[in-house]
Amino acid sequence: MKLAYPILAVTTSAALLSACASGPKAPPRYNASASPQAQAAQFIEAINKKGNNGVQKVGLTTCQVAFATHQSGSSQTSGHFFDTRKNTVEAKVRQHYYLKGISDAELQTLAEQMCAEGERQLIAAGFDVVPSSQIRQMPEYQEFYAAGTPSPFKTEIAKTEYTVVAPTGFAITDESTTNRAAGGLGGIANAFKQAGGANAATKEATLGFKNGFAPARLLYTVDVASIEERKGVMGVNNTAEVSATVNLQVGGQLMLVPLDAMGKRSPRDETRFYIANSVPTYLSKLPVTDDTVFYSSVEEVTSTGDKLADGFSKVVGFAAALAGGTGMSTDTTRYNVNVRPELFSKQATAHAAAFVAMAAYSAK
Repeated sequence: MKLAYPILAVTTSAALLSACASGPKAPPRYNASASPQAQAAQFIEAINKKGNNGVQKVGLTTCQVAFATHQSGSSQTSGHFFDTRKNTVEAKVRQHYYLKGISDAELQTLAEQMCAEGERQLIAAGFDVVPSSQIRQMPEYQEFYAAGTPSPFKTEIAKTEYTVVAPTGFAITDESTTNRAAGGLGGIANAFKQAGGANAATKEATLGFKNGFAPARLLYTVDVASIEERKGVMGVNNTAEVSATVNLQVGGQLMLVPLDAMGKRSPRDETRFYIANSVPTYLSKLPVTDDTVFYSSVEEVTSTGDKLADGFSKVVGFAAALAGGTGMSTDTTRYNVNVRPELFSKQATAHAAAFVAMAAYSAK
């Protein structure tokens, strides 16, 4: 009997608290001592920048923060397409990281701080910003708010579970966020809503048009771990390995909707709409992160059930291999990232400010 990978040699806990030889290569760090302008090209991707066309007066109509509450990664050994190996046990490694130690109320307060910081950074970049407190008093805003989804909102993207939080007075109005949870029909349903003027994007465009400002849409993501999954080459993976570093990362997207980029359904119709992939958008190419410790501990919480299931998989895997087939052995580990709320909030707000400063500079 031959092994595709020595099962017990799989490393799943090599780089929990700091970078090491088996961890992922550390990305460039944002330098808080340098100017955002000097680093923007490295961290921000500008899409449709020409569409800005001298946009000056803006208003923050959408702001939401997606907090990662459960991140995971997995890696599995595998042979090539024509592999005819028998008597083989493949290995699968899984790691899970959970955000712990901070309450929903504290996440709400943090979302308020991050969105307020975003508005301040737009002002600092030289935009004429209509205060969000003033926007929320506009009649059109009430229709826009009603077209959104109540906060908080839970969704899952690429093995990560997020709790999406909007500040008080805001709803979750980014429809790509809610459409992911709705499944494949979300985009189709949204297209029909836009055609009828009922979706949030149409309400948002109409709000900006009637009040003479370009809507600004700010979406943040906050992760607590960098996870690297070994995938192999051309489908061949001789080593199952997941490496991770616990560090707080903030990324996101700033979108501006210029008035002259809005469409209308008929010459006399005051309802406006826009196509998201055709308006100026500024995305994170790299998250803003550093090695500041924001947690009290990273605690392994692999359950007895996980260990029993992994042990059972080894027995069944070897039995399958002895019978001339291919078995599977799993190795699962789980970690609670127990954050200190005051440090977590301070660091997330600082990273948010850096992201928006670079994105807003890129937009000018």
